[in-house]
Amino acid sequence: TWCLLHGVSVWPQGWQDRNDASRKTANLWLTYDRFGYRQAEWIPYYRAGKLAVSESPSALVSLYLIRGQRALLVIGNTSHGVTQAKVSVDLQAMGLKGKAVNALTDQPIDLQDSRLSVRLRPDTFVLAWVE
Repeated sequence: TWCLLHGVSVWPQGWQDRNDASRKTANLWLTYDRFGYRQAEWIPYYRAGKLAVSESPSALVSLYLIRGQRALLVIGNTSHGVTQAKVSVDLQAMGLKGKAVNALTDQPIDLQDSRLSVRLRPDTFVLAWVE
């Protein structure tokens, strides 16, 4: 979670990782490539301003943005408890229409009135693909 919030690559811990980390890490890399993160503007949580604001003190939001096309929000839970993160996004400033899905599962994420809400397990993240 902390690596993704700071735009740092994630690497598995070896060939005997718990919880199938190599497969999960490969899926993460493929998702970033599919999004086109190399062409995107990287905006860390401490510079996001009004573009993406978390209403939960334990949730931080960094993002990759291709203005007028799509954004990939890294919504990270920095607490050791479950958090229902509510995030306000400035769709107009990003040039986006307002459709959101979980980038890793393709499950829809509720996005109404420029606010999305995701449930985050302890010390985990959700990648929200917004168009």
